[in-house]
Amino acid sequence: MYLTFLPLLLIGCQTDPVPTPNEPVPIDPPDPVVLADAPVDEHTLPGSELDPVGWLFDDTAIHHVALTIPMANLALLLDDPYEKVLADVIIDGYPVDSVGVRLRGKLGSFQEVNEKPKWKIDFNFGDSERRFFGLKSLALNNSVADCSYLREKLSYAVYAQAGLKVPRVTWATVTVNGEDYGFYQLIETPDGPFLKRVMANPDGNLYDAKYLWGGGFDIQWLDFDDTATQMVLEEGVDVGNADVIAVANAARDGRQSGEWMLHTDPVVDWDNVQQMIAAELFTEHWDGYAIGQNNYRVWFNPDTGLAEMLPWDLDNSFNVSWWNFYDWTEPEGVLADGCSNSVECMDGQKAQIVDLLSAVEGIDWEADLNTWGDLTYDAAIDDPRGGCWPAEIRSQRRELMVWMRDRPNEIRQEWGL
Repeated sequence: MYLTFLPLLLIGCQTDPVPTPNEPVPIDPPDPVVLADAPVDEHTLPGSELDPVGWLFDDTAIHHVALTIPMANLALLLDDPYEKVLADVIIDGYPVDSVGVRLRGKLGSFQEVNEKPKWKIDFNFGDSERRFFGLKSLALNNSVADCSYLREKLSYAVYAQAGLKVPRVTWATVTVNGEDYGFYQLIETPDGPFLKRVMANPDGNLYDAKYLWGGGFDIQWLDFDDTATQMVLEEGVDVGNADVIAVANAARDGRQSGEWMLHTDPVVDWDNVQQMIAAELFTEHWDGYAIGQNNYRVWFNPDTGLAEMLPWDLDNSFNVSWWNFYDWTEPEGVLADGCSNSVECMDGQKAQIVDLLSAVEGIDWEADLNTWGDLTYDAAIDDPRGGCWPAEIRSQRRELMVWMRDRPNEIRQEWGL
């Protein structure tokens, strides 16, 4: 395994521990919230349906999320951070009672509830049909691995240029019970409503392939091998993971026979997977699929039956730090590794890299980064739990500009393009 260690980032401010009461405080479910006066904008869904939540992902403004969590439920999150508890939330002035909240993140980005945790907000907690302007859930990323507060916004923009379907990203300040929890990146979650927005046919099984963690360095990576049975079905119909197992079997047969594309092409959308690898290479997302076997979703297109990949959790993109010791010529992901040993597959991979470089070089990234930077700078330096000095924030933002300027030529030299 390529992984010798994962640095644990201890960025953030400690606050007083949450007191532990005897029993959790329940919140009585309210009547369904009716938000008839929703803002309207020009964003549209496929088929020209109005996107009722486009206003929330407006990236020209900083949004606000106010969580109210009973002290007993905060204590439960200290005991089990991944078990959802009841809370209330107000998002840009719109109240929603009785949502489910839990913490997110594992090695690297995880922080306790009394620090600066990642959050997931589930609007359908206790009622599978309940939505917030069409959304089932929202993710709040804490940026403890990213002093620029811009990596995920920029990364998803690059992945989109590669041809991938990506979540929308903006920024929000967050309070919990009135206490300032700092500045976050607010991200659309890859789930049913997301698929409806980005896919012509949103049906099809969606799996979460994030690694399993038993604490410490007890890690089980999930991939198209004998661990495929442990991928978690997020959307669709339970088929006992038969679809991901079919991909794993094809990968095994392709490796054993030396006929990689013959076996995998009938079950894998290679244009999509090669686009994913190209974007990971450009951004050096060492915590993604090709190198890290991590932070990806698998979706089966119902029209083709082929497996496609969706990116997720890109805060470790743009590897500008000292631990850049990953070898991109020897990927760990099963599909990436098999492709790297197939001349036919590598020809397709190079073509996708060329297309991405052409697309990326047609965009004024300096202007975008300056616009995003101007909007977010004050909130970033004022983040009471961020742990980044203003000089670090400015430095990492400059590094991103240099990256977007220099990376295309670096890749051309590395790949002989």
